[in-house]
Amino acid sequence: WKNFSKCAKDLKREELQMYKFVMKEISTSSTIVNGTLVLNGIFNNQKMNQILEKYLKFFVLCSACKKPDTEIVVQNNVKILKCTACGAISPLPKL
Repeated sequence: WKNFSKCAKDLKREELQMYKFVMKEISTSSTIVNGTLVLNGIFNNQKMNQILEKYLKFFVLCSACKKPDTEIVVQNNVKILKCTACGAISPLPKL
């Protein structure tokens, strides 16, 4: 995933959190070298796009208005996704 670090930055998400999600989904060893995610194994673009879409669904897009104008905040020691467009909040799955 050549532009992994840029992708995390563009989504305004922590690289480590996105990395943990991908590792949980793909179940293989990997490393990040100069912004590129290097996975051990052979994975096609379709599989990687499915993982990215799942990440967007759970960690970026608002569950109410579906806009990407969200931020991850901590309330009562629980990470939640807060939409800056509509104000909706939703709990995040644990990684």
